[in-house]
Amino acid sequence: MTFLCQKTEQLQRRVYGGVKIPYTKLKEIYRQTKENFLTPVVSFEKLDTIEKEYSDNEFAEILRKEETKIFAENIRLKNNGLR
Repeated sequence: MTFLCQKTEQLQRRVYGGVKIPYTKLKEIYRQTKENFLTPVVSFEKLDTIEKEYSDNEFAEILRKEETKIFAENIRLKNNGLR
């Protein structure tokens, strides 16, 4: 990341740690703390299978489509007075 330093008015570059996708970070936290944040019916083995099946971009697209369906359903229920 490049930014302008206000004191020296010169461009400076800051390098941050490696960027990780949330699932990779979750596995890393689990390895470090041994605290399981998953529900009993979900395991890392199941999630690993899904991870290998789709690329990050493919899964993000699937996630957005499902999210849109859920929001549309919530709006429909709200408009019908059911929520």
